[in-house]
Amino acid sequence: MSVNEIFIENIKRNIFFRAQDIIKNYSTFLWHDYASEQNSSQVIAIDIWGCIVLSPYKDEIINSIFNECEENWEIEFEFRDRDNILNEGYNPKNLYDARTSIDVVLYCRDKVKFIESKFSENYFDICYYSKNYCNGNYEIEEYFKNQKKSGIYKCPFEGKKIRYWDFIPQIYNLPYDSNGNLMPCPFKFQYQIMRNLCLGKAIEKTSNKKISNYLMYINSPKCKMYDRINNQNYGDKLSKYLINKTRLSISHYNGILNNEIGVINKAKNVVQNDSNELKIFDDLEKWINRKIDELPNLQD
Repeated sequence: MSVNEIFIENIKRNIFFRAQDIIKNYSTFLWHDYASEQNSSQVIAIDIWGCIVLSPYKDEIINSIFNECEENWEIEFEFRDRDNILNEGYNPKNLYDARTSIDVVLYCRDKVKFIESKFSENYFDICYYSKNYCNGNYEIEEYFKNQKKSGIYKCPFEGKKIRYWDFIPQIYNLPYDSNGNLMPCPFKFQYQIMRNLCLGKAIEKTSNKKISNYLMYINSPKCKMYDRINNQNYGDKLSKYLINKTRLSISHYNGILNNEIGVINKAKNVVQNDSNELKIFDDLEKWINRKIDELPNLQD
């Protein structure tokens, strides 16, 4: 058995039994490097959404979760915009692909749900350029010195013609100073969510789709995202400058939190009269709880 085959077998063992069939080709799927590990957020999303979409009650469950009334919901994991509207780095010939990747996309007719899924992560991805090129502010600066693309820009992304700043003013009401600068740039630690929102806005502009963005996380004090959202007001920070506060919704996968039941519990409510389906979702809940139990405590 090759290393790749061993890796895939380990991934399959890490996915809830029903959800395993949601992945059509394990060899070509865009797996994260740690997908075989218990704390993989990619796999926890496949566990939960794969189980839901393969249920005969998938439409009823998804409608219940999102307060919709639609039919024929479909799913795509690790979605990347084929048209590359944002002009992000992409060269399939040398396997380079820096396009925004959405963990889970649910879609039907004219509605699309972008889901960013978190398990044990501490933060969202930190902006690449804030770590390598920029000084942390959105202000005039010379970038890419001694390179063909060198120039004076407020953000390296503008220099590379990546279109985030074409859409940011349509999404955020930012506290620019009198010179039109942001000090500091608010997207160093919100880079991932900003990209998701920009991609959604860009696709809305070129289609008849209504795109909603969600952050969904595991409800457990062992998970850092739970701690940030529930104890450090992280949700307020993410939505602080949004022009439309409903553009980003935050919810949890499991249990009951602040009188709101999680995704798995909503599914169980829908299938409660079907003993076979209810047992599958009971087993899914136990599967997720086992993964949570195996996480270290935050103070460890």
